[in-house]
Amino acid sequence: EEARIDLFDAIPAIKRFYQNRRNLRLVRIFGDITFSLIILMGLFGPHDPSRNVSLFLAWGIWWVSIVLSWFFLGKSWCGICPFPGVGRIFQSLGLSLRREPPAFLAKYRNQLALALFAFIIWVESITNMKTWPLGTALLLLGILFGATVMGFLYNGQSWCRYLCPMGRMIGAAATLSMIELRPDLNKCKTCRTFTCKKGVGGSTGCPVYLGAFNIRNNIDCLMCGHCVALCDKDGPRLQLRNPFVELIINKGRNITCSYIIPFLMGSQLARFFQRSSEF
Repeated sequence: EEARIDLFDAIPAIKRFYQNRRNLRLVRIFGDITFSLIILMGLFGPHDPSRNVSLFLAWGIWWVSIVLSWFFLGKSWCGICPFPGVGRIFQSLGLSLRREPPAFLAKYRNQLALALFAFIIWVESITNMKTWPLGTALLLLGILFGATVMGFLYNGQSWCRYLCPMGRMIGAAATLSMIELRPDLNKCKTCRTFTCKKGVGGSTGCPVYLGAFNIRNNIDCLMCGHCVALCDKDGPRLQLRNPFVELIINKGRNITCSYIIPFLMGSQLARFFQRSSEF
């Protein structure tokens, strides 16, 4: 458990990047523009899949990059994901109802996210979505709509914490990541403000209601860096670790997280061989 390297100490530039919220904002803007172009090209571009670059960007670049990032960057994708963007704008403009998420979302979040994930896989299978630009655009719009509605109704990014099927899958995969964001609990014990969770001034706190002091695994934390910029105790640490450390420490608890990775890798490998045989 102690065999970790604190990347904030080893490479101070990484910590400075997280502390300057403008940096992640620029990354999000780039993602927002890219996904807007993918959706527009899917809606109004050529219907011929060989002539519409949106399919390559969505399935050849975006999806592959996410899968590869699980093992090296954990849930870092979730920290810059463009889908909650419109909901965040509503909240910043005071157009959100800002309710607290209902208890049933927390209780049944795994089942709800799994049901949505199964629905997406089913739709992808029956529509051959990877060769259908319009279908790909509609899928992205559907996810954007869900995240926006949740952002309009509730505080923070409740879609990301409770319902996002991709976030739930990435969180499970991130339990085998080489990177983790964790608190220095010795520093957290002296904290009385909890700004990492509540926010301070005009800066909002943890978008998924955790706060650095509550992070114990890679399943829920978005690695968005809010807590790094807000903490006045210098508690959050970005650490390089043994990728199997969560399995070792948990001693079998949440062990399903360790089985989903070989399953997903095997399914993608089988799909690769299947598609290769077609050519």
